[in-house]
Amino acid sequence: MRQRSPKALLKIRFGQRDLDRIHELAVKNQDDALTPTERADLESYLRVSSFLDLMHAKARRSLTKHT
Repeated sequence: MRQRSPKALLKIRFGQRDLDRIHELAVKNQDDALTPTERADLESYLRVSSFLDLMHAKARRSLTKHT
């Protein structure tokens, strides 16, 4: 597997369609109106978001170490 540069990792983000869906699910969650499928979708988005946050933090750390 080819390694990505830290700068390339920092460019990985959710697309606008995903951001819109996350917002929709978050609003429904606040209203306690999620279906079980929607709850699973929101949990999946949150897991991916946490993973991206971790990868971004590691990439930023790597960039500050090498500059």
